[in-house]
Amino acid sequence: MWSTITRTLRTAIEPTHLSKFEFHKSACRLVESVVLRESISIKKSKGFSEDEESLIVATINKCTETDFNKYDIKKSELKRLMAYKEKHGKFKTFNDILVIQDVPSLVRLCRSILDGGKRKVIIKSTGPSKCTTMPAIDKITKQSINTIVGIRIWGNMISWAVLDDKKLIQWECQTYESPPKSNLVPLINMIISIIDRIPNADAYVMEAEPYAMISKLKAGAYQYHVQRQQVIATVVSILGMRRLLNASNDSTATDNGKINNFYTLAPLSSAKRFNLIVANDIMSSESLIQDILEGNVHSKSSDFPQITVNANVIIGYKSYDYKYREQLHSALLITFAFADIIYDDAETQAKQD
Repeated sequence: MWSTITRTLRTAIEPTHLSKFEFHKSACRLVESVVLRESISIKKSKGFSEDEESLIVATINKCTETDFNKYDIKKSELKRLMAYKEKHGKFKTFNDILVIQDVPSLVRLCRSILDGGKRKVIIKSTGPSKCTTMPAIDKITKQSINTIVGIRIWGNMISWAVLDDKKLIQWECQTYESPPKSNLVPLINMIISIIDRIPNADAYVMEAEPYAMISKLKAGAYQYHVQRQQVIATVVSILGMRRLLNASNDSTATDNGKINNFYTLAPLSSAKRFNLIVANDIMSSESLIQDILEGNVHSKSSDFPQITVNANVIIGYKSYDYKYREQLHSALLITFAFADIIYDDAETQAKQD
């Protein structure tokens, strides 16, 4: 094994004039490759035959930079490969490639060459999935919910949609300015002025964001995350206290002094419900929103409740710029995803009765 490494490096040093650092890196790569190929603990089937190595070398030599797009190779690895070819010409042996390529990366490239290109990713459509909430909602509570407000807080915007008895009656978005770090009072005052426009509801719902490790966030992202949590806490507190104050004046209320009409959907629930996720990407909701505004969503998705949209809501939506519309879309889909949970059970019960 060591004679193979010494012989290969001696050959490599002559034409390439490797620096001491590059020499050691190449030595490490060769040790890895020889161990990979000669170790008895690795199955023989995982290595490459002489014919396969010849095919790999020939393919790499004849490929242009564009040709490599069909194979599994990272840009950084491709850049190093092309730089070697430009400076030193074609590779003579498989070991020559090992001098400049990391073994795991080279294995992926070789496998894709032998397979005729990258493996195609087959995307299976699982269809829309029902959402779940935190806390869970029992059937009795579902029957008592008529007015739903879906809220989306992102960037410096708060957007919301109000659904009352299967009719969209309000759909708005409002921005707020970020206050100085040391003073939260201006932020709270701005949030209060926005919340005044959101009506009372039987249920308020938000969607949780995908988990992110706080310790890995950069300073700017961390500051944004903290402020967003402050805004969410302020919104929940104001709407919750407003409900409790109303309940205190109602002798029939049974809230017991607790905020119990806020619900959270799991991350990406609304996108999953409306089948907007393809592979790891979330597709645009533009066409779906258009179907909702035209009253076609029920005809295209028969399992979704029939919902009507107030004409003034459509006019208001069209008056917003594009940058606001994305947030409006999110708030509406959150509202509809929650409504699907509420109305589905109610309609099922009605059919049974």
